Order: sequence, then structure tokens, then C-alpha cells
Amino acid sequence: MQRKNVVIAVISIMILFAVIFALVSVFSSNATIQPLIQSTIKLRTNLDDPVLRAKAITELNDIVKELDSPGVNDGWTTMTSCIPAAEGCSDDDFMNFIISAVNDREKDLTYGAVIKDVIVVHRYWGDTENVIQFSQALTNVNAAISEMHASTAMNTWNKIVECNGVCPEYDNLFFELIEVVSQL
Repeated sequence: MQRKNVVIAVISIMILFAVIFALVSVFSSNATIQPLIQSTIKLRTNLDDPVLRAKAITELNDIVKELDSPGVNDGWTTMTSCIPAAEGCSDDDFMNFIISAVNDREKDLTYGAVIKDVIVVHRYWGDTENVIQFSQALTNVNAAISEMHASTAMNTWNKIVECNGVCPEYDNLFFELIEVVSQL
């Protein structure tokens, strides 16, 4: 009889631990990089307004802490070094931060590979030395955008293609596309 009570107690304790573990898993952070991408783009567009810039930096810092991911942390450290500079961060700095996050947390995004290819297209448009990488990425993005059947992504992509790397809104269009694709 005593053995039966011990077995029941052990099984009960195991069930209790399993329930506690399941609850912790359900209520633990499911942080993804979609808000990080959106806040990064918000920071880029608000660099001239100190209040909005501070808010975006704070949001990003909170997201980075919540993600607690080595690649994201490294990218954020690099990013924060250019934010206070007089000239601020370049578009490449913002793209580098986004791609480091996507590389580290690609599983969080349905179209992580597309975002990486969008960044490659942005980086190499008009670059004669990286024509193979550019062409492959452009082909991939074009096919992926067509398959998404998302009108906002398609319209932005069409504007990028029409721009052909020379229009004034070139950089803004790429950030717009990244934001849209990250939300799909």
C-alpha cells in the first residue's frame, strides 16, 4: 500500500511539473522580429525629430532585450554606435541591422529569405561587380512578390523596378517593401 502511495505521489509531482512547464511555455515571450523591423524603419524615418527618435530607440532596445538573440544584439550594438553621430546612420546601417536580425531569426518570418534578397537587390542595383548576386536576388524577389498576391507588396515592387535605381524615392521604396513583406 505504501509503495502505491509513493508511486502516485511521484506521478502527481511529474504531472504538476508538466503542467507548470506547459503554462510557462504558453505565457513566455513569443518575441519575433516583425516589430523590430517596423521599429527600425520608424527610427530611420524619425531621425530628425528627437522625441520620435528617442521613442523609436527605446522601442527597439526593448524588442532587442526581449528577443535576447546574439545576432540581433550584435546588430543593435553596431546600430547604436551610429545613431548619436552627427550624420546619423546610413541606409546601409539600417539594412545591415535588419539583415542581421533576419539572418539570426529567419524562422520568425514567413518571407525572411525574400527580405534578405530585397536587401541584396538594394545593395547591388547598378553595381557592375556583383551582377550575378544582384540578378539572382532580383529574380527571386520578382518571383516571390508575384506569388504572394499582396497588392501593396506588388505595387511597391513595381515602383522599384520602374525606378531602376535612379529615382529620388529609391531607398524609401525598399524600406517600404521590407516593412510590407515582414508583415505578411
